[in-house]
Order: sequence, then structure tokens, then C-alpha cells
Amino acid sequence: MPNPEKPVIDFSYQYYLPYGTRLDNDLAKLVTAIDGTIDSLADVRRADGALPNEKVTVDSLSPTVLALLRSDGPAGPTGPTGPTGAASSVPGPAGATGPTGAGATGATGPSGAIGPAGATGPAGTTGPTGLGATGATGPIGATGAPGATGPTGIGVTGPTGPIGATGPIGATGPTGSGGATGATGPDGATGAVGPTGATGPIGATGPAGGPTGATGPAGATGPDGIVGATGATGPAGSNGANGAVGATGPTGVTGLTGATGPTGVTGTTGATGPTGVTGATGATGPTGVTVATGPTGPNGATVNTQTANYTLVIGDANKTIEMNLAGANTLTFPPNSSVAFPLNTVINFAQLGAGQMTITPGAGVTLRNKNGLKTSGQYALGTAYQRATDEWVVGGDMAP
Repeated sequence: MPNPEKPVIDFSYQYYLPYGTRLDNDLAKLVTAIDGTIDSLADVRRADGALPNEKVTVDSLSPTVLALLRSDGPAGPTGPTGPTGAASSVPGPAGATGPTGAGATGATGPSGAIGPAGATGPAGTTGPTGLGATGATGPIGATGAPGATGPTGIGVTGPTGPIGATGPIGATGPTGSGGATGATGPDGATGAVGPTGATGPIGATGPAGGPTGATGPAGATGPDGIVGATGATGPAGSNGANGAVGATGPTGVTGLTGATGPTGVTGTTGATGPTGVTGATGATGPTGVTVATGPTGPNGATVNTQTANYTLVIGDANKTIEMNLAGANTLTFPPNSSVAFPLNTVINFAQLGAGQMTITPGAGVTLRNKNGLKTSGQYALGTAYQRATDEWVVGGDMAP
């Protein structure tokens, strides 16, 4: 495996991340650590993966390994000296130098007669160095002709010098243009219901009609509706017929006519005849029509603010629906089959935003109105009450 290359950072996060400068500093520390590791690795291995020359010395080996390498084997017997051959006039090529044996060098044999110096043959390849102990130095031979200069060895590259100090951080670049404004957050929670307004004064009691009939059982209290108009006063009952005149009592007996003398004393007035029998009381006139009591006016209404087209739900009964939209929008009254509002339910509505609101009937719903089913402008207020199933009366600041 070749030596790894040192990393180079050519990008800065300073202007792109909130903690870009800190990230740049951390990356610079990592590069310094990696460079030091690569330099340390180069001290103990070459690019081809082998150990550099002279890296493993005798001093670096363990005693056990040294004992194995230095154990001297027994010297082999010296072979007999062969006969000296006739001197050839043609020098033969020098044989390749054999490998050095691992055993100890044998004793130096007797020097033979010095033959004529033959031409120097080419230098044989050097065999691998044996691991045995070095034998005794033999006699110095004649100096041969200088050999050709060998190729220049490739030395191990020295360790990389320390990394220079980090230069100063460049000036901050211009601030980028501002991003688009984020979407508007959701509407806040509906505020608490305000206190109930003071009860208005009780209106004057209308004139009584005929005799009041028996009070019927109290019906269930309906939901608060708008105050109905006061019913017309029932017609007054007719007066009973006059009783018959009693009969005239009998006339007293007429006295004898006396001589005309002085006027006699006036006789006493005869007793008044008995009063005639009182005639029967005339029939009672019919009872005037009883007008239904109008529904009690609503208390302070709870507000339900909407920011999109909206269909009423059962919880909106007797509430005020605010439509806060910039564009045209609809408020739909659903059929009784999907939302069963009780009869006389009242719902107020208001155009809070600039968008005009249209009151829309659901399937099978009838909306009675005088001026139209669209609010007349921003802050227009309207009211609707359910007078019959799927039939509502709508009024207020409305337009066609």
C-alpha cells in the first residue's frame, strides 16, 4: 500500500454555518494530527511497504532473536586441494559468487602458487548476505581494476517539517440578502368570554285582554334568540246585556172623596214596592289572544375567529363567528341532517377582514333575508336565527 497523502482543506464554513469558524478550527486540528501520523508512518516504512534500510538494528532486536541469529554452527571439514590445472592462455569468465554459507568460515587453506594474472572478468552479482557470524578476514587479494560506479541509491525521504501557523482569518464577506419572510403563525387562542352585560329594564305591561285563561304548563326553555316584536293587544270583551226592569208594585186603594174642607194632612207615602229581580249576567266576552313571550336576549356571545372558508358546527350555536380574511370568503349553514341545531338557535357573524363574506346555504337549507346574503363591508355585523328546521332568517349589515 503506498504512503497516504496528506489532506488539504480548501474550503471554509465560516460564512455558511452559525459555528463555521469553530468547525474550520476543528478541521485544521484534525489535519495537523493526520499529517503527524503520516510523518510518523514514513519513519518506519517505505512507500512499497517494506522497512527502510538500517531501521532494524542489532540493538532493536530482542535477546531471543539475537541468540538465534548468532548461534555458530560446526565448521565443515576442509575438502582436499584439487590439482592445479595447466594455465590457460584464455581467461575464463568469472563464475558468479555463490551465496555465503550460514556456517562459520573454515580455516584458510595454504596459498597456492600465484598464476599469471588473467583478465578481470565481469563482476558477478553479489549474493545475499548470510546471517552467520563473520569469519576471520582472509588475506588481502590484489587490487582489481576500479569497477563501474553503481547507481545512486534512493535515500529515505526525511520527515515533513512542522505545519506553519494558521494565517489570520480573512475579512468577513458581505451579508447575503435577507430570506423570505416566514409564513404567518397560527391564530392565538380565543380570549376569555367577556362579562355578561347588565339586564335591560323590563318593558311596561301591555293592556290586559279578556280574562286570562288558565296558565298552561311551562314549556322547555328554548335557546336564547333575538327579541321578538311585541304582539298586538287582544280586543276588549263586549259588555254584558242590561238586566230586565223589575215589575211595578200594585197601586194602593183610592180613599173616599170627603167634603172639601180644609186641606187634610197629607197622608204618608206608601211603602216602595220590592225591587225587581236582577237580570242574568251577560255572557263573558272571548279571551284576547295571548302573545308568545319573545326569547330572552343572548348573553355576551363567545367569539370563534376563522381565517378560511367555514361551515358551522354544533358548538357554534349562540356564538359570534368572525371571518378574518383578506379575500372573498363564505360562511355555510349546514343542513339539519348533518348538524342538528335546536330551533331558535341564534348565530351572529362579523366581517373582520377586508374580504367580503357571503352567507351560503347547505343542501336543502333556506336562508330568508331582506337586503341580501353578503356583508356590506369590513366590520359589518349580521345575525341569523333558525325559525324552523333548515330555515333561517338572516339580517344585519347586509348587501345584495
